[in-house]
Amino acid sequence: MRKMHIVSGLVGALIAIGAAAPLALAGQGVRSSPNRSTALCEGRNLIGASAGGGAAAGNDDAKIAIVNVGSTSCRLAGYAGIIGVRSGREHRLTGVQRGTFFGNLQPAILAPRMTGALLLGTEWACVAINRSGPAARAYLAAHSYDGVVLVLPDHSGVVHVPDVQIQNACTLSETRLGWSRGFAL
Repeated sequence: MRKMHIVSGLVGALIAIGAAAPLALAGQGVRSSPNRSTALCEGRNLIGASAGGGAAAGNDDAKIAIVNVGSTSCRLAGYAGIIGVRSGREHRLTGVQRGTFFGNLQPAILAPRMTGALLLGTEWACVAINRSGPAARAYLAAHSYDGVVLVLPDHSGVVHVPDVQIQNACTLSETRLGWSRGFAL
């Protein structure tokens, strides 16, 4: 059910900007062996949305769908800079690790209206947040975010993604921007 709301929200966003082509999810139209001659995706041609998440072995992941709303294919690749958003204010996050407990994604070519992804992984096993009391709750609150801004590689723009719940009280890790065979949003 949540996936349907996300999909209809993305489709609604595409319609709002005048996109006539249908949105393709789950990697349809995505080539995962990208040709380096295809230009990197630019922020002005991408929109992002929360696509849910999962949990395993004390780790959570936040899935982010990234849609090419431009008129040409582009290469979605590399690691993004991560800015956390809390109460409308941006906070640059440092120490973000590369690769997640949930795996990694591969660079991909996104045709217009095609979807790529990014996973953000968080760990809940650190002592800092597993204590009780006001100090522990304050520490977690100071390291929790209700949205992110992705700074694209080569400073080719940013993608704002509201409604993504993450925390970096213990660790925060990210996959490459892209897609992988067998991956699903």
